Amino acid sequence: MRVSLSANDEQAQRLLWQTFRSELLRFVSRRLADEGVAEDVVHDVLIKAFAHRDELRDGSRLRAWLYQITRNALVDHYRAHKPLEPLPAELEEQAEADERVEAELALCLRPLMGKLPEKYREALLSTLESGLSQKQYASQAGLSISGAKSRVQRGRTMLHDALVECCRVEMNQRGEVLNYDLDERCQCH
Repeated sequence: MRVSLSANDEQAQRLLWQTFRSELLRFVSRRLADEGVAEDVVHDVLIKAFAHRDELRDGSRLRAWLYQITRNALVDHYRAHKPLEPLPAELEEQAEADERVEAELALCLRPLMGKLPEKYREALLSTLESGLSQKQYASQAGLSISGAKSRVQRGRTMLHDALVECCRVEMNQRGEVLNYDLDERCQCH
């Protein structure tokens, strides 16, 4: 049976659906375990075929064209639903070690922050711990926004320098902590 997709109406769409739906559903069902998912894939294929019907140059190749669209839809489905592979054990262990390093270093920040000059300590506590935006901090502290930003940035720089001096921190290019060694003279632990 030959189906024409040249018509721009519901009748052509209905004819396409009636002619190929069952055939494509059998094809897809043999490749997917879930019948409902197979129905969805075939539904999407037929809608896509009708929407792109003007791309079919030779009407006698309609069946081959539909099967190609169906195979592509199956590949897309497999890609989208590919099961996630579990992390290798060494990556999981590394992630746990990274979290431990960050938690230990976080304990150093409070004592080091306490050694900063008051205006910088206040700026960091307001923006980092209290969660104020720099604009809110500027208003609260009676500063211009650029003044508040400068103070917060200077406080961060001072805290960073104190942490690096105290703990000899090793970082990657993205600024993530890889490892650290505490200096015995450091008062943060």
